[in-house]
Amino acid sequence: MGQFSKYVQSYHPPLLNRALQVVIPLCFVVKAAVNPTLENILWAASLVVLMLPYGIAPVAHSARMAALDRRPILSVVFGFLVLGAGLYAILVELAGLSRLTSILIAAPVSLAAPISGVLRERRRRPA
Repeated sequence: MGQFSKYVQSYHPPLLNRALQVVIPLCFVVKAAVNPTLENILWAASLVVLMLPYGIAPVAHSARMAALDRRPILSVVFGFLVLGAGLYAILVELAGLSRLTSILIAAPVSLAAPISGVLRERRRRPA
């Protein structure tokens, strides 16, 4: 590493945090297997993608996310798919909106969030 590597602290999450990162997505997978509706499948898919890799291997997950940040188009597509699925499921299940209304809200929000993140990161980096 560099001259400042001794000042950088590595983060190793506590065992309970990692256990919850594994158990919660698996509970939603079981729920989706028992009652396979679109919303349950999207809940399970989005939580598995967001939580399970970090619960299993936090160091490797951080490296993979850093590699994804170096590819802005893939980062936007990944963010759109994960955010869109999760936001759609939340709007249908928790807010009680219809499927069409949930799609009309989730699609632009889940597209705007990763694009704005990539643009903000690009503006932050020196040219």
